[in-house]
Amino acid sequence: MSEIDKIHDILTDLLCSAMEYVPYEEPKIGEWCYEVTSTKEQNRDCRIGILKEVLSDGEYITVTVGGREIHWHNSQFKKIPSDWIRTTKKGHPRKQDYSQYATCDLSILTDREKMAMQGKLDGLNYKDLADKMGVSVGTVSTTLYRAICKLSGVGTYEQRNKDKINERQRQKRKEWTPERLERQNEYHKKYVTEHAERIQEYNREYYAKNKDKILENQKKYRKRN
Repeated sequence: MSEIDKIHDILTDLLCSAMEYVPYEEPKIGEWCYEVTSTKEQNRDCRIGILKEVLSDGEYITVTVGGREIHWHNSQFKKIPSDWIRTTKKGHPRKQDYSQYATCDLSILTDREKMAMQGKLDGLNYKDLADKMGVSVGTVSTTLYRAICKLSGVGTYEQRNKDKINERQRQKRKEWTPERLERQNEYHKKYVTEHAERIQEYNREYYAKNKDKILENQKKYRKRN
């Protein structure tokens, strides 16, 4: 799979996940829409397209980004907000307009996110940014997505669903075998031993930065106990 295909899959997954939180609005002919009744994870990009024709109740024809016609039966479509997709005269999605973030406060971003966003503001493409940052093109795409979420005040999928993700991880650990738990504990001990100085330095920096909050939480804990 090429880097372009990886980016396409990442953006498709992000759009499909975001559409779950969008209120239902029936699309009109020529508008971008998302098929909501299918439960299949494969070919998720087919669920995104322009509504071309309504044949009957539950029967539609859509055109994907690649120009492929899809004939749907017993389906329902939700309109994709028009401000999410900027299109050309031919109806194809335009590239993200990063100039709207030029006046935003980039201090809320991590160093990597700030470097990626500043690079896009300077006119660099994904390949140039990947070479400059020493990462893959897919990592650049994910980093820019996180930066845009923070600057837009939306929050990433991981932030919005933190409790669900943590619960899923806890349930997964319960299914671990004793051998797996032993390997995990050995790896943890080895990591702590090899990176002891780095961990101590990080703890000191974190304490110095969040001292007031830590002391306040300690007082609350003592009162409860």
